[in-house]
Amino acid sequence: MKQTILFFKLPIFIIGILILSFNAKSQSQPCPLSLSVSYADIQQLTISDVDFEHFESRTLLFTLRIKNDSTSPVTAKLTLTVNIKLASGKIFDPAYKFSHDNLIVNPGTLTLTNMDLNRAEYRLNSEELGNKDEVKTNVQDVAMATGKFPTGRYSFFFTLENTRCGEISSPPGELKLENPTRVELFSPSDGETTSPFPLFEFFQDGLKADLTVAELKTDQSREDAIMNQPAMNKIEISGTNSYLYSGGRPLEDGKSYVWKVVSKISGPAGSIIEVPSPIGVFHVSNKPQIDLGTEAEDKSVDKVLKKLEEMFSQQYPELIAQLKRSKYSFSTAVQDDLSLSKEELLKMLDELQSSGVNINLSVE
Repeated sequence: MKQTILFFKLPIFIIGILILSFNAKSQSQPCPLSLSVSYADIQQLTISDVDFEHFESRTLLFTLRIKNDSTSPVTAKLTLTVNIKLASGKIFDPAYKFSHDNLIVNPGTLTLTNMDLNRAEYRLNSEELGNKDEVKTNVQDVAMATGKFPTGRYSFFFTLENTRCGEISSPPGELKLENPTRVELFSPSDGETTSPFPLFEFFQDGLKADLTVAELKTDQSREDAIMNQPAMNKIEISGTNSYLYSGGRPLEDGKSYVWKVVSKISGPAGSIIEVPSPIGVFHVSNKPQIDLGTEAEDKSVDKVLKKLEEMFSQQYPELIAQLKRSKYSFSTAVQDDLSLSKEELLKMLDELQSSGVNINLSVE
């Protein structure tokens, strides 16, 4: 009986040693897989570009290179995670997750682009996420309505995973998407008279824009004038929505000019997408004019407002423009709890201007 018990225990002990030995040997082998990803430089995406389950993407977004250093095929799970931070401030981390559970990588290098993911053997399937309704409202519905994904930062993370290698990841790629829908001209306002060095102010939501200023000749339309070659000035503006006229050809007293802003972004396949503004007109005079043109209108402008524009038009252009549009009139002022008449206020402003001290302006 003792011999029988010993007979059954001994093989189990030996098998256990063999299993442990096999696992140790398996874990000691290096992982044969490596992953690298490169991303295209684009600034717009459509639904068809990233809906890998239903649409055939025709825009190059990314290229994966998966290398297998072994002599036999390796199977792994490929996962793509997309995080989104919208220009509105909303963050979806993650917004989407796609995966392929049985990606076969033969010896050598497997190169895949997002366009290859349309093929059945590489197709990615979406995974269910808890915030799908919020993502649909803020991202997908906007993309369906406008044809483009909303402005924001879209980060792509790729990982490979199997029992032999664990999880392999590559550095994330970030696409800065833009969806410029309008370009507005603020200053000079249409028909305004300016100095020979006007401050151009506008709105555009791209990263770069071209600003063109051209002379408006007699009997010329705005469209014809903006095409004049050479232009008075044509510059590329980046990181700001304003430009103080400098360089180019000098603007001359008594002449009229047109100006236009074109927002530029990178589109699919290296294309450039342009969104133009309307064409604005302004006139140049060496004599300072305030408000919208005639002498009678100029006299109607409050004297304090004139002085404030003279002192602060460069430092606070939006605030001065707002006061001018509202035709604000200063009657009295308060300094250190003492009431000042308009004349006393003007005198104080003259003294401050001549003193050369730094002044901050705010209106309450």
